[in-house]
Amino acid sequence: MSQMPMSGGLPSAGGPDPITTMFKRLRVSFMVQGGFSIVAGILFLVWPFQSATAFVLVFAAWLLASAIVSAILTVVRKQGSLLGTLVPGVLGLLLLVIPEAAGSALVFLVAFASLLVGGLSVALSLSLRRVGFSAWWLTLIAGVLAVAYGFLALFNPTAALAGLLWALGLLLVIIGVAIMVLGWRIGSMSLNGAGGATFGTPGSGGPGFGGTGFGGPGFGGPQMPPRRGPDDDVIPGEEV
Repeated sequence: MSQMPMSGGLPSAGGPDPITTMFKRLRVSFMVQGGFSIVAGILFLVWPFQSATAFVLVFAAWLLASAIVSAILTVVRKQGSLLGTLVPGVLGLLLLVIPEAAGSALVFLVAFASLLVGGLSVALSLSLRRVGFSAWWLTLIAGVLAVAYGFLALFNPTAALAGLLWALGLLLVIIGVAIMVLGWRIGSMSLNGAGGATFGTPGSGGPGFGGTGFGGPGFGGPQMPPRRGPDDDVIPGEEV
């Protein structure tokens, strides 16, 4: 009866490595998300108002779908609520009928937030100056700019909305590039570069299974205690 050859490592399943497969899927996911972010940013930079209108319409459709699902759950499974059905439904209808209202509401909210934050920044800069903080003028400049944008949004909402959409487009492009670079770096990682251990391969950095000499201690079976010699039981001093 022939003996099967013993391998020092775990048997290979013959398929692709799961960690490498995971890295490839992450790379594809990150590259796709980064590409969508870059495309959306470019659209906001080139056609800011049309892109904002399209975004509002998509958001309105999502609100209506959420209201419909909530209504179905309320009738069929008694799991929804009347408030969760009416609020997104009414908002979705309003955004579909008058999508410009969303932009106007956003501009006025940003305007009041800018005035509030800018006023607090100016007051903080004066307090920092009194205590001797050397960079107090940076906080003052930021506060003045925020207040100026707040007044611009109140008296010229169209220009304020255009500036807000351009800033959003630029931010989307930067985020998309960062995500794509991260996906490329993840895809270029190898198993050893990612810090994974190679099991059962001689010379690997991880522990070896099945015997010693594989980059770490062997786990091939229980270790037998060393055999004692004939003189091991002699108490020191008895041999005299």
